[in-house]
Amino acid sequence: MRICIFSDTHGNLVALDAVLTDIKRQGEFDLTVMDGDLAWGGPRPAETIDRIRALDCLVLSGNTDAWFGARLAMPSQLEEVRAWHRAKIGEARAAYISSLPFSYSVEADAGHRLHIVHANPRNLEDILVPAEEELSLKLIQATDAELICFGHVHAPNVWRVGRWTLADI
Repeated sequence: MRICIFSDTHGNLVALDAVLTDIKRQGEFDLTVMDGDLAWGGPRPAETIDRIRALDCLVLSGNTDAWFGARLAMPSQLEEVRAWHRAKIGEARAAYISSLPFSYSVEADAGHRLHIVHANPRNLEDILVPAEEELSLKLIQATDAELICFGHVHAPNVWRVGRWTLADI
């Protein structure tokens, strides 16, 4: 199974278009997943959401997506930023991104499970990094998949913790 996962577009339509051009160049995929943080932080949040929705791919929630619908506590100093973003994207888009699912699991190959989340299998905020093996184990230990793919950290990396392979996309 060929799987394409991209993440953290953060309202940057130019970067998203570059990624989509590269995805198209790579050929057909059996599954394409946008792994959260669609709009927050960039200059073209509405257009970025619309472009992602037009892909008809699986879209998961990121921490900033959850902030739009207050499903996740946001630092209070960002309230004004949230108001700006909500005004830019409108209520329908805000409702869409605040209702995205948390995770997705798939049998990527016979007997091999892949679990896709934005930050970690337990929540949308705590980070998985190689230097924090004890915390990583705490966050992934209930996951039955052998491969966990996530974004959130913005630092691509692949490493092993116990029986799991972690891939920061």
